[in-house]
Amino acid sequence: MSGIGKKNKKGEYHIINYKFSEAEEVKVIIFDMKKFLDAKKNATALTNNIVEKEPVNGVIEL
Repeated sequence: MSGIGKKNKKGEYHIINYKFSEAEEVKVIIFDMKKFLDAKKNATALTNNIVEKEPVNGVIEL
């Protein structure tokens, strides 16, 4: 995304503004958090599912 013009992107973004100690210009890193949040939701669901199951011969069937 450029800093110029109308923006039509919507979603969950993590934005970091940074500047190297000797630089004059501020740089930007933008992370789209949608995939991160989906992965976290899936990992949480899987973890909850594993905790509720009893292992049989060292194997947890999902």
